[in-house]
Amino acid sequence: MAATACFQGGWDQGLIGAGPLKLYTHTDVTWCATNTWISSTWTGCNGVDGGYPTYEHLGCSQSQAYGVGWSAWDVKTTGNHCYAWVGYCASTTTVWSQYRMNGYGDAVLTGRS
Repeated sequence: MAATACFQGGWDQGLIGAGPLKLYTHTDVTWCATNTWISSTWTGCNGVDGGYPTYEHLGCSQSQAYGVGWSAWDVKTTGNHCYAWVGYCASTTTVWSQYRMNGYGDAVLTGRS
């Protein structure tokens, strides 16, 4: 019987700015598997707007496919960003990235905006 191994990863999307004044959405993933088959998954997303007065992170959402009991786990994170905050958002954009994780610990980018 194969031993269970756990893996962690993460990615950023929609990055603008420099130093501490950045705007982006961050995704964390953790999954465990016995070689081919995935046995547990966890994911979360959050946004960083770095304190720049005209940037605002407006939220993030995630969708998943496959995962526990499968040989692949797809995670897509969508972030909503405001690039022109003037007391209200005058200009928004949506960014997304999708990765596929497998039972061997690999994470491969499968799409992004």
